[in-house]
Amino acid sequence: MARTTFSGPVASNNGFIPTTRFTPDNLGATTLTAAELATGYIAHEGAANITLTLPRALTAAGPPSVQGIVPAVNAVAGQTFDFQIDTQAAGAGTVTLALGAGGALSALATAVGASAGLLVVAAGNTGTATFRLTFTGGNRAATFTANIPDQPNQGLPGSATGYTLTRTA
Repeated sequence: MARTTFSGPVASNNGFIPTTRFTPDNLGATTLTAAELATGYIAHEGAANITLTLPRALTAAGPPSVQGIVPAVNAVAGQTFDFQIDTQAAGAGTVTLALGAGGALSALATAVGASAGLLVVAAGNTGTATFRLTFTGGNRAATFTANIPDQPNQGLPGSATGYTLTRTA
């Protein structure tokens, strides 16, 4: 195992300490790019109610080529990616999420999503929500085998083939 030392804050593109954000104000309906979602923080401050479609799981051949979220974050099956949507700005509209190609809803979101508004982030003081993508298909994350406990069977980065969306908060 490698050992490293560092000092200072640790920034992450997975929502722990957002260093950038994407602001889709007044776009109406739009498809997020993998880079926009990978910021981990989407802040809607415009007055319009908007629908954001998540990026496709895999890269689409072009022209133009469109990068999927799997290669953008080098996802393997079982890996998770959390992101936040914030609509707390004064006068902001609501945000509704839609799936991109290769995406699926979790069992909870499928069962009660539409009736409970699990895919809608309302505007106002309580207008924040955290969502999780759990990547599926392809090679699994590292596992240890019984006969060689020191050598993990590594998942190939970027090998996931889809994702499941759930709302966590």
